[in-house]
Amino acid sequence: GGGRKPVISASKKAMVLLRVLACSLSPSDWRMLSGEARLMKKPAAGFPYVPGGDVCGVVEEVSGDGGGFSPGDVVVGSWTLCGEGGLAEYHAVEASLVARKPRNVSPIVAAAAANSLVHATQIADLAAISPGDRVLVLGGGGGVGTSLVQIVKARGAAYVAATSTDCDLMTRLGVDRCIDYTREDWMAEFRSSPLDVVVDCAEGEAAWFRVADAGLVKPARRGGRFVAVVPRQWNIVMTRITHVLFWFLPVVGRLLRSRLFARWSDRPRYRLHLGGVETGADIARALALVDDGRVAPVVDTRSAHPLTTAGVRDAFDILRQRKGHGKIVIQVADA
Repeated sequence: GGGRKPVISASKKAMVLLRVLACSLSPSDWRMLSGEARLMKKPAAGFPYVPGGDVCGVVEEVSGDGGGFSPGDVVVGSWTLCGEGGLAEYHAVEASLVARKPRNVSPIVAAAAANSLVHATQIADLAAISPGDRVLVLGGGGGVGTSLVQIVKARGAAYVAATSTDCDLMTRLGVDRCIDYTREDWMAEFRSSPLDVVVDCAEGEAAWFRVADAGLVKPARRGGRFVAVVPRQWNIVMTRITHVLFWFLPVVGRLLRSRLFARWSDRPRYRLHLGGVETGADIARALALVDDGRVAPVVDTRSAHPLTTAGVRDAFDILRQRKGHGKIVIQVADA
C-alpha cells in the first residue's frame, strides 16, 4: 500500500519488481482470503496480507540476472501454490514465473490469461482431447471453462457441449450445445449416446457419481475419460487435519480404482487436475494462443474493477458467489 516498493535486491532468486497494471482473480484467491483452506493455502507472513497473484505489469527492477528481463518490459506473472501481493501498486515475482506480454494483447486480457488459460491447456492435455471426440464441459462459463471450450474445439473435437447460464456467450465461443443447468438436466440427452470426455469445472464429486452411474461417458476400455477439476466441492474447508484426510482419501481411492480396474469397469477413466506447476514458459505458450487468435480469453462484462475498496469488494463478491462469466479482473493502473 501507499506505493511502497518491495525490496528484491537481497533475494537469492532472480526476481522482477513490477509496477502492476492489472490483476485477475481465481478461486484460490477466495480460498486463501476466507481462511477456510488455511491448512493448505495461507499467506507466507500470515494475516493481514495483500491478495492476488495473477498480474500484468511493467518491470521496474530486477535482481540477479533478472531471468532475462529488463526494466520497461511489460510482462505477465503468476504463482505456484499461493498467490499473494498482486493487488498492489508494486509486486515482486520470481522471474521463472514471468513471461513477456505480446504487443497486441491488452494488460487486462493478459492478466486474465495468466492462470486460467494455462490451466485450461493443462486440462485439455490431461483429457487427451483428440479429433472427433464428443466432450461436455461442466462449468463452461467460468475463467477456465471459457478458455477450455475454445481449446477443445481447436483440437478437433467433433461436438462440444457445456453447462452455463450464458448460452449466448457459449455460442460465440463455438460450443455446439449449451445447457442452462438452472432449467435443464444435463444428464438427459447423453444416455443414449455416451460422450468421450466430461470435464468437471463446477460441480464436484456429485458429477462423477452421476456420470459414472448413468453411463453418460464411454467406459475406460472404450476410451472414456472423466477429468475432475473440482474433485470434491467448490468450497474447500481445510482447517483441521481431518478435513485434509477426508478431502484427499476418496479422491485417491477413485484414482487407484480407475487405474487398477479400468479394463473391467463400466466407468470412464478418472483423472484429476489439481493444477500443475506454472512456469513462465507455460504462460508464454498460453499467451501465444491469444496472440495467434486461437483463443480469446473472456473477461467478465463487469470487469475491469477499479483498485478501490468498493471495486475490490465487488470483484471478490462476484468470485465468491460464482457469478462471473469469464475472468474477473481488477485494473490497478493505466498502461
